[in-house]
Amino acid sequence: MAAVVLHAVDTGRFTFRAVPDDYLLFLGRFTPGKGPVEAIQVAKRAGMRLLLVAARIQDEDAYYREHVEPHVNGTQIVYAGEADFETKIRLYGGARALIYPVQQGEPFGLVLAEA
Repeated sequence: MAAVVLHAVDTGRFTFRAVPDDYLLFLGRFTPGKGPVEAIQVAKRAGMRLLLVAARIQDEDAYYREHVEPHVNGTQIVYAGEADFETKIRLYGGARALIYPVQQGEPFGLVLAEA
């Protein structure tokens, strides 16, 4: 018997933008396993602006303060806050690329499917 496994993304709610803005995007939890520091390193090496957007920050506040925040300068590396669904759609559409350097095994990444 064949089955269809849905990826939980309503693609009808996403709008394609043929001409993106000039930024890279990291969207996810600020934990070592999600790789926000590695995303910052990629952006710095590429000389591009990186928007860091939290799925939620409360649970990861200490990690953010110690490992991520020291790199945030408001120009090249920008913490853009937490994002609701509409904001995520706008940010995905405007990004040149999603930077998601996951550092540990993950059974399914919704951010990757959405992007």
